[in-house]
Amino acid sequence: MNTHKKVVFTVMIIMLGLCLAPVAHADAPTISIKSLGETTGALAKEADASVHLIMEWEDFAANKTVDFRIYNISGKLVDTPETGYVIPVIDSATNDTFTDDDYGADGEYDVTYTVSGLTDTIGTFTYTLKVLDNSDNTTLASQSFTVLVAEENIELAVSMADADDDDLIEKDESVIFTFYVTWASVESTETHTVWVGYDDGTMTNQDTVSITSGAGSDTGTFTKVWNTEGAKSVDVELRDPSGTVVASLEITPTVGEAVPDSVSTGTASTTSTAPVWQNPLVIIAALASVVAIVALFVNKKK
Repeated sequence: MNTHKKVVFTVMIIMLGLCLAPVAHADAPTISIKSLGETTGALAKEADASVHLIMEWEDFAANKTVDFRIYNISGKLVDTPETGYVIPVIDSATNDTFTDDDYGADGEYDVTYTVSGLTDTIGTFTYTLKVLDNSDNTTLASQSFTVLVAEENIELAVSMADADDDDLIEKDESVIFTFYVTWASVESTETHTVWVGYDDGTMTNQDTVSITSGAGSDTGTFTKVWNTEGAKSVDVELRDPSGTVVASLEITPTVGEAVPDSVSTGTASTTSTAPVWQNPLVIIAALASVVAIVALFVNKKK
């Protein structure tokens, strides 16, 4: 083989080796949403949503500035919870790569946003949170989450007991009525009033209840003495600040007979759009009422 052929052959072998040799590529930087969701459960209409986000990044060589935006199902921008977040890769003071947890080339951002404007209407709604490049609005990551907006639910219950606790309603004996008010998905705090009428008589204001935003419960008592035996009636109403009845019930005790074992429950003015067992706030309020009623009857039987 002459010298020229040897040179050509050698060059070909080298080029073939270069083509077959593995090529090392640097991993491209990536951003992903690890976790995203509304954390409160069923929300009252017009209430603020609490949106929890965990964003991860990997293989970043330099800081990156991003914005967070929320869009509705139609693609309309409804909120910008944060702009100008700098993914912390390089320490500007030392020009070194961060080595702390959740900093550096790989890390995560854990944040909870309070967001308005997601609960204008009753129902279940889907929104999308996007992570956008602050410089050109390129979408770097996105994920959907749901918001449940429940109609307010207010419940009224009343139990009764006789004064000497012998389970017999006697003439000229005080009868003690205990009312329980539970609520969920309430938009704002308001003072309601409890009105009572006996034997189809005039309704009178017996007590007040501060119904707070969100969910809660309250209780109170009122008493009545009848000086005749026979069937009686007790009407109980819960009214809002405008005087509108939001829950009501009727109790029909008989003087001269045993105290009824059952608890009378009023009908709320509104009903949640979701089944009650799917509304955690309703469940919490209902459990509070049940605990109070059970405690009353346990004490009564002692």
